[in-house]
Amino acid sequence: MGVFSKVSHKFNPQIYKLYTHRYWLLSKLLVAKIIPKMKFQTIYSIVILVLATIGCKKDDTPASGILKSELVAAVLVSTSSVEVEGRASGPKGAEYGVVYGTTSQPTLAGSFKLVSTFQQPNNSIFFTTFSTTIGQLIPGSRYYFRSYLKNGSEVFYSTETSVELKIDPFWESVGKAPAATDYLPLPEVLLNNLSGTLTLYFKSPDAIELEATSIRFSPFGFSGNWNAPSVDEPIRYNYLRTYIEYGPGDQELFQGLGYKPNPSAQSAFLHYKDFRGEPGAFKRGQLPDYPGDDVPTGFFKVDQQIFVFEKGGGYRLWRYDNDSPITGFVLQTVLPISNGSELQAFVINNKAYFIVEGSPVRLLEYDLTTKRWTPKANFSGEERQRGVVFKYNNRVFYGSGQSTKGAKGLKDIWEYNPVQNAWTAYTTYPGGGNSGMVSGIVRGRTYLGLGYRVVSSPVGAPQYTPRYDFWEFKP
Repeated sequence: MGVFSKVSHKFNPQIYKLYTHRYWLLSKLLVAKIIPKMKFQTIYSIVILVLATIGCKKDDTPASGILKSELVAAVLVSTSSVEVEGRASGPKGAEYGVVYGTTSQPTLAGSFKLVSTFQQPNNSIFFTTFSTTIGQLIPGSRYYFRSYLKNGSEVFYSTETSVELKIDPFWESVGKAPAATDYLPLPEVLLNNLSGTLTLYFKSPDAIELEATSIRFSPFGFSGNWNAPSVDEPIRYNYLRTYIEYGPGDQELFQGLGYKPNPSAQSAFLHYKDFRGEPGAFKRGQLPDYPGDDVPTGFFKVDQQIFVFEKGGGYRLWRYDNDSPITGFVLQTVLPISNGSELQAFVINNKAYFIVEGSPVRLLEYDLTTKRWTPKANFSGEERQRGVVFKYNNRVFYGSGQSTKGAKGLKDIWEYNPVQNAWTAYTTYPGGGNSGMVSGIVRGRTYLGLGYRVVSSPVGAPQYTPRYDFWEFKP
Protein backbone atom coordinates (compact mmCIF):
# COMPACT_ATOMS: atom_id res chain seq x y z
CA MET A 1 0.00 0.00 0.00
CA GLY A 2 0.98 3.65 0.11
CA VAL A 3 4.20 4.69 1.79
CA PHE A 4 3.85 8.46 1.65
CA SER A 5 1.07 11.01 1.85
CA LYS A 6 0.74 14.70 2.56
CA VAL A 7 -2.35 16.82 3.10
CA SER A 8 -3.02 20.54 3.47
CA HIS A 9 -6.34 22.15 4.45
CA LYS A 10 -7.54 25.58 3.38
CA PHE A 11 -10.65 27.66 3.90
CA ASN A 12 -13.01 27.25 0.97
CA PRO A 13 -14.22 30.59 -0.42
CA GLN A 14 -17.14 28.84 -2.16
CA ILE A 15 -19.15 29.03 1.04
CA TYR A 16 -18.67 32.76 1.29
CA LYS A 17 -19.71 33.12 -2.34
CA LEU A 18 -22.78 30.93 -1.78
CA TYR A 19 -24.18 33.04 1.04
CA THR A 20 -23.18 36.31 -0.62
CA HIS A 21 -25.14 35.20 -3.67
CA ARG A 22 -28.22 34.45 -1.53
CA TYR A 23 -28.13 37.88 0.09
CA TRP A 24 -27.78 39.49 -3.31
CA LEU A 25 -30.83 37.64 -4.67
CA LEU A 26 -32.84 38.64 -1.60
CA SER A 27 -31.95 42.30 -1.91
CA LYS A 28 -32.84 42.30 -5.59
CA LEU A 29 -36.22 40.74 -4.86
CA LEU A 30 -37.00 43.20 -2.09
CA VAL A 31 -36.11 46.25 -4.13
CA ALA A 32 -37.80 45.20 -7.35
CA LYS A 33 -40.97 43.39 -6.20
CA ILE A 34 -41.84 43.68 -2.52
CA ILE A 35 -40.74 47.05 -1.13
CA PRO A 36 -42.83 49.22 -3.45
CA LYS A 37 -46.03 47.50 -2.19
CA MET A 38 -45.46 47.32 1.57
CA LYS A 39 -45.26 49.51 4.64
CA PHE A 40 -41.98 50.01 6.46
CA GLN A 41 -42.87 47.94 9.57
CA THR A 42 -43.88 44.94 7.49
CA ILE A 43 -40.77 45.19 5.35
CA TYR A 44 -38.54 45.34 8.43
CA SER A 45 -40.15 42.21 9.92
CA ILE A 46 -39.77 40.20 6.72
CA VAL A 47 -36.14 41.19 6.22
CA ILE A 48 -35.21 40.14 9.77
CA LEU A 49 -37.05 36.83 9.40
CA VAL A 50 -35.50 35.93 6.04
CA LEU A 51 -31.98 36.95 7.03
CA ALA A 52 -32.21 34.86 10.17
CA THR A 53 -33.40 31.91 8.11
CA ILE A 54 -30.52 32.26 5.65
CA GLY A 55 -28.00 32.58 8.47
CA CYS A 56 -29.18 29.27 9.88
CA LYS A 57 -28.36 27.58 6.59
CA LYS A 58 -24.66 27.56 7.51
CA ASP A 59 -25.36 24.82 10.04
CA ASP A 60 -27.40 22.65 7.64
CA THR A 61 -25.97 19.79 5.59
CA PRO A 62 -24.00 21.31 2.72
CA ALA A 63 -25.35 21.10 -0.79
CA SER A 64 -23.95 18.15 -2.75
CA GLY A 65 -22.71 20.51 -5.49
CA ILE A 66 -20.08 21.86 -3.08
CA LEU A 67 -18.64 18.42 -2.32
CA LYS A 68 -16.01 17.63 -4.89
CA SER A 69 -13.24 15.20 -5.68
CA GLU A 70 -10.70 15.91 -8.40
CA LEU A 71 -7.70 13.90 -9.57
CA VAL A 72 -4.86 16.19 -10.63
CA ALA A 73 -2.21 13.69 -11.75
CA ALA A 74 -0.87 10.17 -11.41
CA VAL A 75 2.92 10.06 -11.72
CA LEU A 76 5.02 6.94 -12.15
CA VAL A 77 7.47 6.46 -9.25
CA SER A 78 8.71 2.97 -10.11
CA THR A 79 7.42 -0.06 -11.98
CA SER A 80 5.37 -0.97 -8.90
CA SER A 81 4.31 2.39 -7.41
CA VAL A 82 2.48 5.55 -8.49
CA GLU A 83 2.16 8.94 -6.80
CA VAL A 84 -1.39 10.30 -7.06
CA GLU A 85 -2.26 13.96 -6.49
CA GLY A 86 -5.76 15.31 -6.08
CA ARG A 87 -8.10 17.91 -4.60
CA ALA A 88 -11.16 17.49 -2.41
CA SER A 89 -13.71 19.69 -0.62
CA GLY A 90 -16.13 18.48 2.02
CA PRO A 91 -17.57 18.89 5.54
CA LYS A 92 -16.31 17.49 8.83
CA GLY A 93 -16.27 13.70 8.79
CA ALA A 94 -16.06 13.36 5.00
CA GLU A 95 -13.37 10.93 3.82
CA TYR A 96 -11.22 11.34 0.73
CA GLY A 97 -8.71 9.14 -1.02
CA VAL A 98 -7.94 7.18 -4.17
CA VAL A 99 -9.54 4.15 -5.83
CA TYR A 100 -7.55 2.14 -8.36
CA GLY A 101 -7.42 -1.06 -10.33
CA THR A 102 -6.50 -2.69 -13.62
CA THR A 103 -9.97 -2.09 -15.07
CA SER A 104 -11.53 1.25 -15.99
CA GLN A 105 -13.78 3.21 -13.59
CA PRO A 106 -12.55 1.78 -10.27
CA THR A 107 -14.77 2.21 -7.19
CA LEU A 108 -14.66 1.67 -3.43
CA ALA A 109 -15.83 -1.89 -4.07
CA GLY A 110 -12.29 -2.62 -5.28
CA SER A 111 -8.85 -1.43 -4.18
CA PHE A 112 -8.69 1.94 -2.51
CA LYS A 113 -6.56 4.06 -0.19
CA LEU A 114 -8.07 6.37 2.40
CA VAL A 115 -5.89 9.47 2.56
CA SER A 116 -7.60 11.42 5.36
CA THR A 117 -10.85 12.66 6.91
CA PHE A 118 -11.90 16.30 7.19
CA GLN A 119 -11.57 17.42 10.82
CA GLN A 120 -12.62 21.09 10.82
CA PRO A 121 -14.47 22.04 14.05
CA ASN A 122 -17.84 22.86 12.45
CA ASN A 123 -19.88 21.92 9.42
CA SER A 124 -18.23 24.41 7.07
CA ILE A 125 -16.71 23.18 3.83
CA PHE A 126 -12.94 22.87 3.66
CA PHE A 127 -10.76 22.48 0.58
CA THR A 128 -7.61 20.34 0.50
CA THR A 129 -4.91 19.23 -1.90
CA PHE A 130 -3.19 15.93 -1.27
CA SER A 131 -0.66 13.48 -2.65
CA THR A 132 -0.19 9.85 -1.77
CA THR A 133 1.96 7.02 -3.07
CA ILE A 134 0.31 3.70 -3.89
CA GLY A 135 2.68 0.75 -3.97
CA GLN A 136 2.74 -3.01 -4.43
CA LEU A 137 1.32 -2.74 -7.94
CA ILE A 138 1.96 -5.24 -10.71
CA PRO A 139 4.86 -4.16 -13.00
CA GLY A 140 3.99 -3.90 -16.66
CA SER A 141 0.24 -3.49 -16.00
CA ARG A 142 -1.91 -0.48 -16.77
CA TYR A 143 -3.68 0.91 -13.71
CA TYR A 144 -6.65 3.26 -13.60
CA PHE A 145 -7.00 5.86 -10.83
CA ARG A 146 -9.79 8.06 -9.52
CA SER A 147 -9.96 10.20 -6.40
CA TYR A 148 -13.07 9.94 -4.25
CA LEU A 149 -14.94 11.81 -1.53
CA LYS A 150 -17.26 9.89 0.80
CA ASN A 151 -19.74 11.87 2.92
CA GLY A 152 -22.10 9.55 4.77
CA SER A 153 -23.81 7.42 2.15
CA GLU A 154 -22.84 9.76 -0.71
CA VAL A 155 -19.71 9.02 -2.77
CA PHE A 156 -18.25 11.38 -5.36
CA TYR A 157 -15.65 10.18 -7.90
CA SER A 158 -13.36 12.20 -10.12
CA THR A 159 -12.64 11.54 -13.75
CA GLU A 160 -10.04 8.80 -14.22
CA THR A 161 -6.50 8.68 -15.50
CA SER A 162 -4.36 5.66 -16.29
CA VAL A 163 -0.66 4.87 -15.98
CA GLU A 164 1.27 2.00 -17.52
CA LEU A 165 3.80 0.64 -15.02
CA LYS A 166 6.59 0.48 -17.52
CA ILE A 167 9.97 2.24 -17.59
CA ASP A 168 12.45 1.87 -20.44
CA PRO A 169 15.49 -0.02 -19.11
CA PHE A 170 17.92 2.85 -19.71
CA TRP A 171 16.28 5.04 -17.03
CA GLU A 172 17.37 4.60 -13.43
CA SER A 173 15.92 6.59 -10.54
CA VAL A 174 18.48 8.09 -8.16
CA GLY A 175 15.90 9.39 -5.68
CA LYS A 176 14.55 12.81 -4.77
CA ALA A 177 16.42 15.95 -3.86
CA PRO A 178 15.79 16.46 -0.10
CA ALA A 179 14.64 20.04 -0.45
CA ALA A 180 11.68 21.40 1.51
CA THR A 181 8.60 21.10 -0.67
CA ASP A 182 7.93 24.83 -0.49
CA TYR A 183 11.36 25.54 -2.04
CA LEU A 184 11.15 25.74 -5.82
CA PRO A 185 13.67 24.14 -8.22
CA LEU A 186 15.66 26.57 -10.35
CA PRO A 187 16.68 25.49 -13.87
CA GLU A 188 20.36 25.71 -12.91
CA VAL A 189 23.01 23.06 -12.28
CA LEU A 190 26.74 23.18 -11.56
CA LEU A 191 28.77 20.24 -12.85
CA ASN A 192 32.02 19.35 -11.12
CA ASN A 193 33.94 16.53 -12.78
CA LEU A 194 36.81 16.88 -10.34
CA SER A 195 34.63 15.93 -7.36
CA GLY A 196 32.15 13.92 -9.43
CA THR A 197 29.13 15.93 -8.22
CA LEU A 198 26.25 18.02 -9.50
CA THR A 199 24.93 20.93 -7.46
CA LEU A 200 21.22 21.70 -7.80
CA TYR A 201 19.62 24.99 -6.78
CA PHE A 202 16.28 25.92 -5.20
CA LYS A 203 14.66 29.17 -4.10
CA SER A 204 12.27 30.01 -1.29
CA PRO A 205 8.65 30.84 -2.14
CA ASP A 206 9.38 34.49 -1.31
CA ALA A 207 9.54 36.07 -4.75
CA ILE A 208 11.45 39.15 -3.57
CA GLU A 209 14.13 37.93 -1.17
CA LEU A 210 15.12 34.87 -3.23
CA GLU A 211 16.53 33.00 -0.25
CA ALA A 212 18.16 29.93 -1.74
CA THR A 213 19.54 26.52 -0.95
CA SER A 214 21.74 24.15 -2.89
CA ILE A 215 22.03 20.37 -2.81
CA ARG A 216 24.90 18.34 -4.17
CA PHE A 217 24.40 15.04 -5.94
CA SER A 218 26.95 12.32 -6.48
CA PRO A 219 26.49 8.77 -7.81
CA PHE A 220 26.28 7.67 -4.19
CA GLY A 221 23.15 9.72 -3.46
CA PHE A 222 21.99 13.18 -2.37
CA SER A 223 23.62 15.29 0.31
CA GLY A 224 23.16 18.96 1.05
CA ASN A 225 22.44 21.67 3.55
CA TRP A 226 20.43 24.85 3.83
CA ASN A 227 22.26 28.07 3.07
CA ALA A 228 21.35 31.27 4.88
CA PRO A 229 20.81 34.33 2.64
CA SER A 230 24.21 35.87 1.96
CA VAL A 231 25.81 38.26 -0.49
CA ASP A 232 28.25 35.45 -1.25
CA GLU A 233 25.43 33.14 -2.30
CA PRO A 234 24.45 33.62 -5.99
CA ILE A 235 20.78 34.18 -5.25
CA ARG A 236 19.57 35.35 -8.65
CA TYR A 237 17.35 34.09 -11.43
CA ASN A 238 19.11 32.81 -14.57
CA TYR A 239 22.49 32.68 -12.84
CA LEU A 240 25.25 31.11 -14.95
CA ARG A 241 27.68 28.66 -13.32
CA THR A 242 30.33 26.47 -14.91
CA TYR A 243 33.81 25.06 -14.34
CA ILE A 244 36.59 25.49 -16.87
CA GLU A 245 38.97 22.54 -16.74
CA TYR A 246 42.62 23.10 -17.69
CA GLY A 247 44.07 19.76 -16.68
CA PRO A 248 44.03 17.11 -13.95
CA GLY A 249 43.22 18.79 -10.65
CA ASP A 250 43.16 22.29 -12.17
CA GLN A 251 39.80 23.93 -12.77
CA GLU A 252 38.22 27.32 -12.25
CA LEU A 253 34.66 28.29 -11.38
CA PHE A 254 33.02 31.00 -13.45
CA GLN A 255 29.72 32.48 -12.37
CA GLY A 256 27.70 35.62 -12.78
CA LEU A 257 25.01 37.52 -14.66
CA GLY A 258 21.38 36.82 -13.69
CA TYR A 259 18.70 39.15 -12.36
CA LYS A 260 16.51 39.85 -9.34
CA PRO A 261 13.01 41.28 -8.93
CA ASN A 262 13.12 45.07 -8.77
CA PRO A 263 9.56 46.14 -7.86
CA SER A 264 10.48 49.67 -6.75
CA ALA A 265 11.95 50.71 -10.10
CA GLN A 266 10.49 51.20 -13.55
CA SER A 267 12.04 47.93 -14.69
CA ALA A 268 10.59 44.75 -13.18
CA PHE A 269 14.08 43.23 -12.82
CA LEU A 270 17.55 44.35 -11.85
CA HIS A 271 20.11 42.73 -14.17
CA TYR A 272 23.75 42.13 -13.26
CA LYS A 273 26.76 42.43 -15.58
CA ASP A 274 29.42 40.81 -13.41
CA PHE A 275 30.88 37.53 -14.56
CA ARG A 276 33.72 36.41 -12.34
CA GLY A 277 36.08 33.51 -11.87
CA GLU A 278 37.61 32.07 -8.76
CA PRO A 279 41.43 32.19 -8.95
CA GLY A 280 42.87 28.82 -9.98
CA ALA A 281 46.44 27.77 -10.67
CA PHE A 282 46.74 30.54 -13.27
CA LYS A 283 45.33 33.25 -10.94
CA ARG A 284 42.93 34.66 -13.50
CA GLY A 285 40.57 36.14 -10.92
CA GLN A 286 37.99 38.79 -11.86
CA LEU A 287 36.54 38.71 -15.37
CA PRO A 288 35.46 41.80 -17.34
CA ASP A 289 31.80 42.83 -17.10
CA TYR A 290 29.39 41.32 -19.58
CA PRO A 291 28.62 43.81 -22.41
CA GLY A 292 25.33 42.27 -23.60
CA ASP A 293 21.68 43.23 -23.14
CA ASP A 294 19.65 43.00 -19.93
CA VAL A 295 17.84 39.83 -20.92
CA PRO A 296 17.90 36.16 -19.85
CA THR A 297 20.92 34.33 -21.20
CA GLY A 298 22.22 30.85 -21.80
CA PHE A 299 25.73 29.51 -22.37
CA PHE A 300 27.82 26.64 -23.69
CA LYS A 301 31.53 25.81 -23.52
CA VAL A 302 34.14 24.86 -26.10
CA ASP A 303 37.49 24.06 -24.48
CA GLN A 304 38.42 27.13 -22.36
CA GLN A 305 35.97 29.38 -24.20
CA ILE A 306 32.58 30.37 -22.83
CA PHE A 307 29.83 31.41 -25.26
CA VAL A 308 26.94 33.44 -23.85
CA PHE A 309 23.80 33.87 -25.96
CA GLU A 310 20.91 36.26 -25.37
CA LYS A 311 17.31 35.04 -25.16
CA GLY A 312 15.91 38.41 -26.11
CA GLY A 313 17.17 41.91 -26.83
CA GLY A 314 19.54 41.74 -29.76
CA TYR A 315 19.74 37.92 -29.67
CA ARG A 316 23.52 38.15 -29.83
CA LEU A 317 26.22 35.54 -29.23
CA TRP A 318 29.32 36.54 -27.21
CA ARG A 319 32.61 34.66 -26.73
CA TYR A 320 34.92 34.88 -23.74
CA ASP A 321 38.34 33.24 -24.13
CA ASN A 322 39.76 32.46 -20.71
CA ASP A 323 43.26 31.96 -22.16
CA SER A 324 43.20 35.69 -23.00
CA PRO A 325 41.18 37.21 -20.14
CA ILE A 326 42.15 40.82 -20.88
CA THR A 327 40.37 40.62 -24.23
CA GLY A 328 37.05 40.23 -22.50
CA PHE A 329 33.83 39.31 -24.27
CA VAL A 330 33.87 39.49 -28.06
CA LEU A 331 30.71 39.70 -30.19
CA GLN A 332 30.50 36.68 -32.51
CA THR A 333 27.21 36.98 -34.36
CA VAL A 334 23.56 37.94 -34.19
CA LEU A 335 21.23 34.96 -33.98
CA PRO A 336 18.70 34.81 -36.86
CA ILE A 337 15.84 34.63 -34.36
CA SER A 338 12.79 36.86 -33.82
CA ASN A 339 11.55 38.25 -30.51
CA GLY A 340 9.85 36.02 -28.00
CA SER A 341 11.71 32.81 -28.77
CA GLU A 342 12.99 30.43 -26.11
CA LEU A 343 16.35 28.82 -26.84
CA GLN A 344 18.20 25.60 -26.03
CA ALA A 345 21.79 25.04 -27.19
CA PHE A 346 24.27 22.19 -27.59
CA VAL A 347 27.64 21.66 -29.34
CA ILE A 348 28.83 18.84 -31.62
CA ASN A 349 32.15 18.85 -33.50
CA ASN A 350 32.80 22.58 -33.13
CA LYS A 351 29.32 23.46 -34.32
CA ALA A 352 26.73 25.07 -32.09
CA TYR A 353 23.09 24.13 -32.50
CA PHE A 354 20.20 26.26 -31.28
CA ILE A 355 16.75 24.80 -30.67
CA VAL A 356 14.30 27.66 -31.18
CA GLU A 357 11.16 26.73 -29.29
CA GLY A 358 7.71 27.82 -30.43
CA SER A 359 5.55 27.10 -33.45
CA PRO A 360 7.30 25.34 -35.09
CA VAL A 361 10.31 24.23 -33.03
CA ARG A 362 13.25 25.08 -35.30
CA LEU A 363 16.89 23.97 -35.30
CA LEU A 364 19.73 26.27 -36.42
CA GLU A 365 23.40 25.33 -36.86
CA TYR A 366 26.22 27.83 -36.31
CA ASP A 367 29.71 26.86 -37.45
CA LEU A 368 32.12 28.32 -34.89
CA THR A 369 34.96 28.22 -37.42
CA THR A 370 33.36 29.64 -40.57
CA LYS A 371 30.78 31.69 -38.60
CA ARG A 372 27.97 30.62 -40.93
CA TRP A 373 24.35 29.84 -40.08
CA THR A 374 22.56 26.85 -41.59
CA PRO A 375 18.88 25.97 -40.99
CA LYS A 376 18.41 22.33 -40.05
CA ALA A 377 15.39 20.03 -39.86
CA ASN A 378 12.56 21.30 -37.69
CA PHE A 379 11.77 19.25 -34.61
CA SER A 380 9.43 16.39 -35.55
CA GLY A 381 7.47 16.19 -32.29
CA GLU A 382 4.66 18.33 -30.92
CA GLU A 383 5.38 22.07 -30.69
CA ARG A 384 6.56 23.02 -27.23
CA GLN A 385 8.38 25.40 -24.93
CA ARG A 386 10.56 25.02 -21.81
CA GLY A 387 11.85 21.66 -23.02
CA VAL A 388 15.22 20.17 -22.11
CA VAL A 389 18.22 19.24 -24.25
CA PHE A 390 20.89 16.84 -23.03
CA LYS A 391 23.69 14.65 -24.37
CA TYR A 392 24.94 11.12 -23.88
CA ASN A 393 28.45 10.62 -25.27
CA ASN A 394 28.12 12.40 -28.62
CA ARG A 395 24.39 11.76 -29.00
CA VAL A 396 21.85 14.57 -28.55
CA PHE A 397 18.36 14.28 -27.06
CA TYR A 398 15.58 16.84 -26.69
CA GLY A 399 12.01 16.74 -25.43
CA SER A 400 9.58 17.10 -22.54
CA GLY A 401 8.36 20.67 -21.94
CA GLN A 402 4.95 22.28 -22.20
CA SER A 403 2.77 22.21 -25.28
CA THR A 404 2.33 25.56 -27.03
CA LYS A 405 -1.32 24.61 -27.61
CA GLY A 406 -2.43 24.64 -23.98
CA ALA A 407 -1.78 23.63 -20.38
CA LYS A 408 -0.39 20.21 -21.23
CA GLY A 409 2.90 18.74 -20.09
CA LEU A 410 4.91 16.59 -22.50
CA LYS A 411 7.31 13.74 -21.71
CA ASP A 412 8.40 12.42 -25.10
CA ILE A 413 12.16 12.41 -25.73
CA TRP A 414 13.63 12.56 -29.26
CA GLU A 415 17.13 11.97 -30.61
CA TYR A 416 18.71 14.24 -33.23
CA ASN A 417 21.17 12.76 -35.73
CA PRO A 418 23.37 15.56 -37.15
CA VAL A 419 24.73 13.35 -39.96
CA GLN A 420 21.28 12.42 -41.25
CA ASN A 421 19.78 15.74 -40.08
CA ALA A 422 16.78 13.85 -38.71
CA TRP A 423 14.73 13.55 -35.50
CA THR A 424 13.60 10.18 -34.14
CA ALA A 425 11.24 9.48 -31.23
CA TYR A 426 13.32 7.62 -28.66
CA THR A 427 11.74 7.24 -25.21
CA THR A 428 9.36 8.67 -22.61
CA TYR A 429 10.70 10.45 -19.55
CA PRO A 430 9.43 8.49 -16.50
CA GLY A 431 9.81 11.23 -13.89
CA GLY A 432 7.29 13.63 -12.41
CA GLY A 433 8.35 16.85 -14.13
CA ASN A 434 8.04 17.90 -17.72
CA SER A 435 8.67 21.66 -17.88
CA GLY A 436 11.86 23.54 -16.98
CA MET A 437 13.90 20.48 -16.05
CA VAL A 438 17.69 20.43 -15.56
CA SER A 439 20.25 18.08 -17.04
CA GLY A 440 23.96 17.54 -16.77
CA ILE A 441 26.88 15.21 -17.41
CA VAL A 442 29.42 14.47 -14.72
CA ARG A 443 32.25 11.98 -15.24
CA GLY A 444 30.53 10.77 -18.39
CA ARG A 445 27.19 10.03 -16.69
CA THR A 446 24.02 11.84 -17.81
CA TYR A 447 21.37 12.99 -15.32
CA LEU A 448 17.96 14.58 -15.76
CA GLY A 449 15.15 15.72 -13.48
CA LEU A 450 13.54 18.29 -11.18
CA GLY A 451 11.46 20.95 -12.97
CA TYR A 452 7.67 21.27 -12.79
CA ARG A 453 4.68 19.19 -13.75
CA VAL A 454 2.21 21.15 -15.88
CA VAL A 455 -1.48 20.39 -15.70
CA SER A 456 -4.63 22.36 -16.41
CA SER A 457 -6.16 24.14 -13.41
CA PRO A 458 -9.94 24.07 -12.77
CA VAL A 459 -10.29 27.26 -14.86
CA GLY A 460 -8.13 25.91 -17.70
CA ALA A 461 -4.93 27.85 -16.93
CA PRO A 462 -1.54 26.14 -16.56
CA GLN A 463 -0.77 24.97 -13.04
CA TYR A 464 2.85 24.24 -12.14
CA THR A 465 3.78 21.79 -9.38
CA PRO A 466 7.46 21.43 -8.42
CA ARG A 467 9.04 18.02 -8.78
CA TYR A 468 12.18 16.83 -6.98
CA ASP A 469 13.01 13.44 -8.54
CA PHE A 470 16.24 12.81 -10.43
CA TRP A 471 17.13 10.12 -12.99
CA GLU A 472 20.20 8.72 -14.73
CA PHE A 473 19.94 8.19 -18.48
CA LYS A 474 21.87 5.19 -19.84
CA PRO A 475 20.79 4.32 -23.41
